[in-house]
Amino acid sequence: MNAENNFAARLLDAGRLAAIARTRGLKTDVSYYVDEALKELWRTRSPEEAKAIAERWVLWDAKGKPWPRMPPLENVVPFKRAGAAEMPRTPLQAIREWFEKQDEDVQSAIAGMAALLIFEGCNLLDFSNKEWCDHLRRWLGETGLPNHKVIGRALTFRTCFEYFSESRFTEAAWMRSKEAAVKILADESREQV
Repeated sequence: MNAENNFAARLLDAGRLAAIARTRGLKTDVSYYVDEALKELWRTRSPEEAKAIAERWVLWDAKGKPWPRMPPLENVVPFKRAGAAEMPRTPLQAIREWFEKQDEDVQSAIAGMAALLIFEGCNLLDFSNKEWCDHLRRWLGETGLPNHKVIGRALTFRTCFEYFSESRFTEAAWMRSKEAAVKILADESREQV
């Protein structure tokens, strides 16, 4: 995996870690974890490469806090609406159709991943698997979205799913997750003292 993919995975991790931190009562937000990923990027890459990657994946708010953003959508083209009989499927429709073909356990696992990584908890963690699946179906099936939002959602789902299903099946990835979770617990114990 190249440096940019690693950095993008860390940004996805930022949302998940912030959701975990919130469930533990910590005031840590996504910006904190993005900042940690930026520090790692600057430590491991040349300044020119780090700056180029950061410009594509991070934006800063008025207070100077870093936040993740989608990469530029330079290659996105509008969908051509030919006619009612020839309506092309959007990427979200293809994903939803694929999701519906999975068995119930797989759907629940995918929806649980979405609850953590895509929706950052969104108060979904207390709900049932069926409610997670319903929320994901609504998100995938929302109509009337502009083309860039359809593409953004499809890319977000694909990136999160790849991260959830493939990147986590290596020893190094599990160790990185374990270390991040241990750090959250250590931060919480320091704040309670």
